[in-house]
Amino acid sequence: MVLAVAFIMLAVGFMALVHTSDSSDAAPSGTYTQNINVYYYDDDLSDWDVQAEQKYNLYDAIVSASGYFGYSVATATGNNSWVNGYNPNEFHGIITQVSNSTAFSIYAYDGSAWIDVTGAPLGWIRPFSDYGATVVIPGLGFSASANVAIVLSGQSASTLPTANLQTMPSVAGYTNTLYKFTLQDLTYTGSGTGISFTDMTVKTSSSATSYSLIGNSAIQGQSLDVYGYGSDAYLALMDALGASLVSDNTVSVNSDQIYSWVGHNTYVNGVYQYSYNTYYSWMGSMFGYGTFSGSGTYTYWGSYYTSQFTPGNLWTGYLDYNLGYYSQLAGAYNTSDGEFTLVYMVS
Repeated sequence: MVLAVAFIMLAVGFMALVHTSDSSDAAPSGTYTQNINVYYYDDDLSDWDVQAEQKYNLYDAIVSASGYFGYSVATATGNNSWVNGYNPNEFHGIITQVSNSTAFSIYAYDGSAWIDVTGAPLGWIRPFSDYGATVVIPGLGFSASANVAIVLSGQSASTLPTANLQTMPSVAGYTNTLYKFTLQDLTYTGSGTGISFTDMTVKTSSSATSYSLIGNSAIQGQSLDVYGYGSDAYLALMDALGASLVSDNTVSVNSDQIYSWVGHNTYVNGVYQYSYNTYYSWMGSMFGYGTFSGSGTYTYWGSYYTSQFTPGNLWTGYLDYNLGYYSQLAGAYNTSDGEFTLVYMVS
Protein backbone atom coordinates (compact mmCIF):
# COMPACT_ATOMS: atom_id res chain seq x y z
CA MET A 1 0.00 0.00 0.00
CA VAL A 2 1.24 3.52 -0.77
CA LEU A 3 1.23 5.36 2.55
CA ALA A 4 1.03 9.15 2.58
CA VAL A 5 3.68 9.49 5.28
CA ALA A 6 7.40 9.90 5.55
CA PHE A 7 9.00 7.98 8.40
CA ILE A 8 11.42 10.06 10.39
CA MET A 9 14.57 9.57 12.61
CA LEU A 10 15.31 11.38 15.93
CA ALA A 11 17.92 14.17 16.54
CA VAL A 12 18.38 17.52 18.74
CA GLY A 13 18.43 21.75 18.81
CA PHE A 14 16.28 24.84 19.12
CA MET A 15 15.41 28.15 17.51
CA ALA A 16 12.38 30.34 16.98
CA LEU A 17 11.13 31.75 13.70
CA VAL A 18 13.30 34.59 12.37
CA HIS A 19 12.30 36.54 9.25
CA THR A 20 15.29 36.71 6.89
CA SER A 21 14.17 38.10 3.56
CA ASP A 22 11.23 39.02 1.48
CA SER A 23 10.98 39.47 -2.22
CA SER A 24 7.82 41.07 -3.57
CA ASP A 25 4.94 39.97 -1.37
CA ALA A 26 2.40 40.20 -4.18
CA ALA A 27 -0.69 38.16 -3.44
CA PRO A 28 -1.52 35.35 -5.87
CA SER A 29 -4.16 36.21 -8.44
CA GLY A 30 -6.05 34.49 -11.22
CA THR A 31 -6.24 30.78 -11.90
CA TYR A 32 -3.67 28.71 -13.73
CA THR A 33 -4.80 26.74 -16.77
CA GLN A 34 -2.69 24.57 -19.03
CA ASN A 35 -3.75 23.11 -22.35
CA ILE A 36 -2.24 20.15 -24.16
CA ASN A 37 -2.16 20.24 -27.95
CA VAL A 38 -3.11 16.91 -29.52
CA TYR A 39 -2.05 16.52 -33.17
CA TYR A 40 -3.65 14.14 -35.66
CA TYR A 41 -3.17 14.09 -39.43
CA ASP A 42 -6.13 15.29 -41.50
CA ASP A 43 -6.13 13.63 -44.92
CA ASP A 44 -8.60 16.17 -46.29
CA LEU A 45 -6.34 19.05 -45.32
CA SER A 46 -3.15 17.11 -46.10
CA ASP A 47 -1.80 18.59 -42.91
CA TRP A 48 -1.74 18.14 -39.15
CA ASP A 49 -4.88 19.19 -37.32
CA VAL A 50 -4.72 20.17 -33.66
CA GLN A 51 -7.12 20.08 -30.73
CA ALA A 52 -6.33 21.80 -27.42
CA GLU A 53 -7.39 19.88 -24.31
CA GLN A 54 -7.25 21.14 -20.72
CA LYS A 55 -6.06 17.90 -19.15
CA TYR A 56 -3.57 16.86 -16.47
CA ASN A 57 -1.58 14.36 -18.54
CA LEU A 58 -1.00 13.27 -22.13
CA TYR A 59 -3.09 10.13 -21.93
CA ASP A 60 -6.20 11.97 -20.76
CA ALA A 61 -5.67 14.58 -23.47
CA ILE A 62 -5.47 11.92 -26.20
CA VAL A 63 -8.62 10.20 -24.93
CA SER A 64 -10.49 13.51 -24.74
CA ALA A 65 -9.43 14.57 -28.25
CA SER A 66 -10.78 11.33 -29.72
CA GLY A 67 -14.24 12.88 -29.77
CA TYR A 68 -12.98 15.66 -32.02
CA PHE A 69 -10.80 13.56 -34.33
CA GLY A 70 -12.93 10.40 -34.43
CA TYR A 71 -10.27 7.84 -33.50
CA SER A 72 -10.41 5.37 -30.60
CA VAL A 73 -7.63 4.26 -28.25
CA ALA A 74 -7.15 1.15 -26.16
CA THR A 75 -4.81 0.05 -23.37
CA ALA A 76 -4.15 -3.27 -21.72
CA THR A 77 -6.73 -4.10 -19.07
CA GLY A 78 -6.50 -1.67 -16.16
CA ASN A 79 -3.92 0.66 -17.68
CA ASN A 80 -6.52 3.33 -18.36
CA SER A 81 -6.53 3.81 -14.57
CA TRP A 82 -3.82 5.67 -12.62
CA VAL A 83 -4.08 3.22 -9.71
CA ASN A 84 -3.52 -0.51 -9.46
CA GLY A 85 -5.08 -1.60 -6.20
CA TYR A 86 -3.63 0.71 -3.55
CA ASN A 87 -0.62 1.74 -5.63
CA PRO A 88 -0.04 4.13 -8.52
CA ASN A 89 -0.01 2.20 -11.79
CA GLU A 90 3.36 2.60 -13.51
CA PHE A 91 1.76 1.40 -16.78
CA HIS A 92 -0.94 4.09 -16.77
CA GLY A 93 -1.67 5.36 -20.25
CA ILE A 94 0.36 2.92 -22.34
CA ILE A 95 -1.69 2.88 -25.56
CA THR A 96 -1.79 -0.47 -27.37
CA GLN A 97 -4.20 0.33 -30.21
CA VAL A 98 -5.45 3.35 -32.12
CA SER A 99 -8.71 2.73 -33.99
CA ASN A 100 -8.20 -1.03 -33.52
CA SER A 101 -4.78 -0.94 -35.18
CA THR A 102 -1.31 -1.49 -33.73
CA ALA A 103 0.33 0.36 -36.65
CA PHE A 104 0.88 3.74 -34.98
CA SER A 105 3.39 5.79 -33.05
CA ILE A 106 3.00 8.41 -30.33
CA TYR A 107 5.28 11.45 -30.24
CA ALA A 108 5.63 14.08 -27.53
CA TYR A 109 7.48 17.39 -27.76
CA ASP A 110 10.13 17.69 -25.04
CA GLY A 111 10.74 21.42 -25.50
CA SER A 112 13.25 21.07 -28.30
CA ALA A 113 12.26 18.07 -30.43
CA TRP A 114 9.51 15.53 -31.05
CA ILE A 115 10.36 12.33 -29.18
CA ASP A 116 8.95 8.86 -29.87
CA VAL A 117 7.06 7.85 -26.70
CA THR A 118 5.23 4.84 -28.14
CA GLY A 119 4.84 2.32 -25.34
CA ALA A 120 5.49 4.92 -22.65
CA PRO A 121 3.10 5.48 -19.71
CA LEU A 122 1.51 8.68 -21.05
CA GLY A 123 -0.56 9.07 -17.89
CA TRP A 124 2.61 10.15 -16.05
CA ILE A 125 3.73 12.74 -18.61
CA ARG A 126 2.24 16.02 -17.40
CA PRO A 127 2.18 19.50 -19.02
CA PHE A 128 3.88 21.40 -16.19
CA SER A 129 7.35 22.93 -16.08
CA ASP A 130 7.93 22.35 -12.34
CA TYR A 131 7.07 18.67 -12.74
CA GLY A 132 9.36 18.39 -15.77
CA ALA A 133 12.26 19.94 -13.87
CA THR A 134 11.81 17.55 -10.94
CA VAL A 135 10.44 14.18 -12.05
CA VAL A 136 12.17 11.49 -14.12
CA ILE A 137 10.08 8.66 -15.59
CA PRO A 138 12.18 5.48 -15.71
CA GLY A 139 13.14 4.71 -19.30
CA LEU A 140 12.35 8.22 -20.56
CA GLY A 141 14.55 11.27 -20.72
CA PHE A 142 11.77 13.66 -19.71
CA SER A 143 8.43 13.76 -17.90
CA ALA A 144 6.70 16.93 -19.10
CA SER A 145 5.15 17.86 -22.42
CA ALA A 146 2.23 19.98 -23.57
CA ASN A 147 2.22 18.63 -27.15
CA VAL A 148 1.45 15.08 -28.26
CA ALA A 149 0.82 13.54 -31.68
CA ILE A 150 -0.61 10.30 -33.00
CA VAL A 151 1.30 9.22 -36.10
CA LEU A 152 -0.39 6.46 -38.11
CA SER A 153 1.21 4.02 -40.54
CA GLY A 154 2.26 5.83 -43.72
CA GLN A 155 2.62 9.17 -41.97
CA SER A 156 5.93 10.79 -41.09
CA ALA A 157 6.79 12.33 -37.73
CA SER A 158 9.30 14.53 -39.56
CA THR A 159 6.38 16.66 -40.78
CA LEU A 160 5.06 17.40 -37.29
CA PRO A 161 4.82 21.15 -36.61
CA THR A 162 7.52 22.94 -34.63
CA ALA A 163 5.79 26.34 -34.47
CA ASN A 164 2.81 27.52 -32.44
CA LEU A 165 3.22 24.70 -29.94
CA GLN A 166 1.89 24.85 -26.40
CA THR A 167 4.36 26.17 -23.85
CA MET A 168 4.56 25.38 -20.13
CA PRO A 169 4.74 28.66 -18.19
CA SER A 170 5.61 28.85 -14.50
CA VAL A 171 2.86 27.80 -12.10
CA ALA A 172 3.87 30.42 -9.50
CA GLY A 173 1.61 33.32 -8.63
CA TYR A 174 -1.84 31.76 -9.05
CA THR A 175 -4.53 31.08 -6.48
CA ASN A 176 -5.01 27.46 -7.57
CA THR A 177 -1.31 26.57 -7.47
CA LEU A 178 -0.68 28.01 -3.99
CA TYR A 179 -0.69 25.47 -1.14
CA LYS A 180 -0.77 25.91 2.62
CA PHE A 181 0.88 23.32 4.86
CA THR A 182 0.35 23.34 8.60
CA LEU A 183 3.28 21.76 10.47
CA GLN A 184 3.42 20.57 14.08
CA ASP A 185 5.53 18.25 16.23
CA LEU A 186 3.10 16.15 18.27
CA THR A 187 5.93 14.26 19.96
CA TYR A 188 6.73 17.41 21.93
CA THR A 189 5.35 17.20 25.48
CA GLY A 190 7.62 19.71 27.22
CA SER A 191 11.23 20.76 27.66
CA GLY A 192 13.70 18.16 26.38
CA THR A 193 11.17 16.27 24.25
CA GLY A 194 10.32 16.23 20.57
CA ILE A 195 12.50 16.82 17.54
CA SER A 196 15.30 19.38 17.38
CA PHE A 197 16.71 21.43 14.50
CA THR A 198 17.99 24.93 13.77
CA ASP A 199 18.33 27.35 10.86
CA MET A 200 15.89 25.74 8.44
CA THR A 201 14.66 28.09 5.67
CA VAL A 202 10.96 27.93 4.84
CA LYS A 203 8.37 30.15 3.16
CA THR A 204 6.07 31.62 5.79
CA SER A 205 4.52 34.35 3.67
CA SER A 206 0.95 33.61 2.59
CA SER A 207 1.99 34.64 -0.92
CA ALA A 208 4.89 32.12 -0.83
CA THR A 209 7.43 34.82 -1.61
CA SER A 210 9.18 35.58 1.68
CA TYR A 211 11.40 33.31 3.73
CA SER A 212 12.17 32.72 7.39
CA LEU A 213 14.72 30.73 9.36
CA ILE A 214 13.04 28.43 11.84
CA GLY A 215 14.01 26.01 14.55
CA ASN A 216 12.08 23.26 16.28
CA SER A 217 10.33 25.64 18.73
CA ALA A 218 8.34 27.04 15.78
CA ILE A 219 6.36 23.79 15.53
CA GLN A 220 6.33 22.66 19.18
CA GLY A 221 3.36 23.53 21.35
CA GLN A 222 2.01 25.38 18.32
CA SER A 223 1.61 24.94 14.59
CA LEU A 224 3.35 26.78 11.79
CA ASP A 225 1.91 27.49 8.35
CA VAL A 226 4.22 27.39 5.33
CA TYR A 227 3.32 28.09 1.71
CA GLY A 228 4.50 27.02 -1.70
CA TYR A 229 3.52 26.92 -5.36
CA GLY A 230 3.25 23.74 -7.41
CA SER A 231 1.32 21.85 -10.05
CA ASP A 232 0.84 19.22 -7.35
CA ALA A 233 0.95 19.33 -3.57
CA TYR A 234 4.39 17.74 -3.22
CA LEU A 235 6.03 20.14 -5.65
CA ALA A 236 4.44 22.93 -3.61
CA LEU A 237 5.86 21.41 -0.41
CA MET A 238 9.31 21.31 -2.03
CA ASP A 239 8.87 24.99 -2.87
CA ALA A 240 7.74 25.78 0.68
CA LEU A 241 10.52 23.91 2.48
CA GLY A 242 13.46 23.97 0.07
CA ALA A 243 16.42 22.05 1.45
CA SER A 244 14.47 21.30 4.64
CA LEU A 245 12.74 18.53 2.65
CA VAL A 246 14.70 15.57 1.27
CA SER A 247 12.93 13.21 -1.11
CA ASP A 248 13.28 9.49 -1.54
CA ASN A 249 13.73 8.06 -5.07
CA THR A 250 16.26 10.77 -5.94
CA VAL A 251 18.13 10.29 -9.20
CA SER A 252 21.50 10.87 -7.51
CA VAL A 253 22.86 12.00 -4.14
CA ASN A 254 21.81 15.57 -3.25
CA SER A 255 19.69 15.72 -6.40
CA ASP A 256 16.38 17.58 -6.66
CA GLN A 257 15.26 15.17 -9.38
CA ILE A 258 13.02 12.28 -8.37
CA TYR A 259 12.11 9.04 -10.14
CA SER A 260 8.40 8.35 -10.62
CA TRP A 261 8.99 4.95 -9.08
CA VAL A 262 11.91 2.77 -8.04
CA GLY A 263 11.77 -1.01 -7.88
CA HIS A 264 13.22 -2.94 -4.93
CA ASN A 265 13.89 -6.65 -4.42
CA THR A 266 13.81 -8.21 -0.96
CA TYR A 267 16.07 -11.14 -0.06
CA VAL A 268 16.40 -13.25 3.08
CA ASN A 269 19.69 -15.15 3.43
CA GLY A 270 20.33 -14.53 -0.25
CA VAL A 271 16.97 -15.97 -1.32
CA TYR A 272 14.58 -13.70 -3.24
CA GLN A 273 11.32 -13.11 -1.38
CA TYR A 274 9.35 -10.35 -3.10
CA SER A 275 9.53 -7.06 -5.01
CA TYR A 276 7.96 -3.69 -4.34
CA ASN A 277 8.10 -0.10 -5.59
CA THR A 278 8.56 3.19 -3.83
CA TYR A 279 6.71 5.99 -5.60
CA TYR A 280 7.07 9.65 -6.47
CA SER A 281 6.84 12.11 -3.56
CA TRP A 282 7.73 9.65 -0.82
CA MET A 283 9.55 11.79 1.75
CA GLY A 284 13.00 10.66 2.83
CA SER A 285 13.29 13.25 5.60
CA MET A 286 11.93 16.60 6.71
CA PHE A 287 13.95 18.96 8.91
CA GLY A 288 16.63 16.28 8.92
CA TYR A 289 14.54 13.37 10.19
CA GLY A 290 14.15 9.97 8.54
CA THR A 291 12.67 6.67 9.73
CA PHE A 292 12.61 5.95 13.45
CA SER A 293 11.15 2.80 14.97
CA GLY A 294 11.34 1.26 18.39
CA SER A 295 9.39 -0.84 20.90
CA GLY A 296 6.77 -1.70 18.31
CA THR A 297 6.11 1.94 17.33
CA TYR A 298 6.97 4.24 14.44
CA THR A 299 7.67 7.96 14.68
CA TYR A 300 6.94 9.73 11.39
CA TRP A 301 5.34 12.64 9.58
CA GLY A 302 1.67 11.93 8.92
CA SER A 303 -0.07 13.75 6.07
CA TYR A 304 -3.69 14.91 6.37
CA TYR A 305 -6.41 16.99 4.82
CA THR A 306 -6.35 20.07 7.04
CA SER A 307 -10.15 20.30 6.90
CA GLN A 308 -10.46 16.80 8.41
CA PHE A 309 -7.48 16.70 10.77
CA THR A 310 -8.44 15.93 14.38
CA PRO A 311 -5.53 15.69 16.88
CA GLY A 312 -7.44 13.21 19.05
CA ASN A 313 -8.14 10.90 16.11
CA LEU A 314 -5.01 10.52 14.01
CA TRP A 315 -6.65 8.37 11.32
CA THR A 316 -9.37 10.87 10.39
CA GLY A 317 -8.42 12.73 7.23
CA TYR A 318 -5.25 10.67 6.69
CA LEU A 319 -4.19 10.79 3.03
CA ASP A 320 -4.48 7.61 0.98
CA TYR A 321 -1.57 8.53 -1.31
CA ASN A 322 1.62 10.57 -1.31
CA LEU A 323 1.21 14.34 -1.75
CA GLY A 324 2.39 14.22 -5.38
CA TYR A 325 -0.90 12.61 -6.40
CA TYR A 326 -3.01 15.56 -5.17
CA SER A 327 -3.55 18.84 -6.99
CA GLN A 328 -5.97 21.73 -7.23
CA LEU A 329 -5.72 21.67 -11.03
CA ALA A 330 -8.44 20.24 -13.25
CA GLY A 331 -8.22 16.55 -14.06
CA ALA A 332 -5.72 15.66 -11.33
CA TYR A 333 -5.60 12.11 -9.97
CA ASN A 334 -7.00 13.46 -6.68
CA THR A 335 -8.26 17.02 -6.38
CA SER A 336 -7.80 19.02 -3.20
CA ASP A 337 -8.51 22.42 -1.65
CA GLY A 338 -4.79 23.11 -1.37
CA GLU A 339 -4.50 22.83 2.42
CA PHE A 340 -2.70 19.96 4.17
CA THR A 341 -1.46 19.26 7.68
CA LEU A 342 1.77 17.38 8.38
CA VAL A 343 2.40 16.26 11.96
CA TYR A 344 5.32 14.46 13.52
CA MET A 345 3.74 11.67 15.55
CA VAL A 346 4.06 8.23 17.06
CA SER A 347 1.84 5.29 16.19
